[in-house]
Amino acid sequence: MDIRRWAVVAATAAAIVCLGGTGMAQDREGGFYASMTGLLSLPRDTQRKEGLDGHALTHGYSMKNGMAFVVAGGYILPSGLRTELELGFRRTEFDKVRKIEIRGPDRNVVAHGALPIDGRFTTFSVMGNATYGTELGRFRPYVGGGVGLARHQAKIDSIAYEAGSDLPAASIGFSENATVFAFQLMAGIGYPLSEQAEMWLGYRYFETADADFRVTEMTFSTHNFELGLLYKF
Repeated sequence: MDIRRWAVVAATAAAIVCLGGTGMAQDREGGFYASMTGLLSLPRDTQRKEGLDGHALTHGYSMKNGMAFVVAGGYILPSGLRTELELGFRRTEFDKVRKIEIRGPDRNVVAHGALPIDGRFTTFSVMGNATYGTELGRFRPYVGGGVGLARHQAKIDSIAYEAGSDLPAASIGFSENATVFAFQLMAGIGYPLSEQAEMWLGYRYFETADADFRVTEMTFSTHNFELGLLYKF
């Protein structure tokens, strides 16, 4: 992650803390809650980097859209600040190899194309989140963020040659796990169903540090659109 992304995370966290102290939110009674969320996950293109005979080898992959599921439990403060512990599961599949790049002392090659790839990328996450919301009529717009750990499981079964591509044919096997730092940013709007229940529609950006597998590194980040349900005890 570059310094600009760290700046976005820090700015969001500061905004949540500052807003939480204004007393403008309308969660008039504090208390515990539980929530569950379904997400449509739109992963960004990812890269796999490794060394090969003294050369730097980079694969550029496109990813298929996937699904994710999140459950959380937390506490609502009267100020409007909500803090929670979240468990998440995400799964997507590799789509195509879009680029293969080889850099080294005696070779600099970049090939573009579209090789079908058979594989999947699964992520389990544990996150600590904070969100702040305020009432706007019957609605409750909110912003938030979180940090935690993600456990990636990457598995690639094979890559097949496709006619018309200038990428070389390849057949590989790869299955690795890695635990990395993760962060997320959230925004959306909630609507009360009753005094205890609330539903919301939102957007969430989720990203992790590069997964450092035994022989390779991979990047991972996703845009997510979500529908959630919360119950106050």
